Amino acid sequence: MDEVRFYSILDLIEEIDKVDHMIELHRNSSSTVMINQYQHQKLKLSNCLVQELLLQNENR
Repeated sequence: MDEVRFYSILDLIEEIDKVDHMIELHRNSSSTVMINQYQHQKLKLSNCLVQELLLQNENR
């Protein structure tokens, strides 16, 4: 795994973790809009992470 791709994967994991934290912060709020937005963002980031991992696996 090249260094750039490795750090890209680490960045994605870190971003997913941050979004998870924001979801937890808003879980008790009365507005579901924020939670839905964060869940959508998490889904997009997770998809990017899976794509990166699949690409890395193909390159092996």
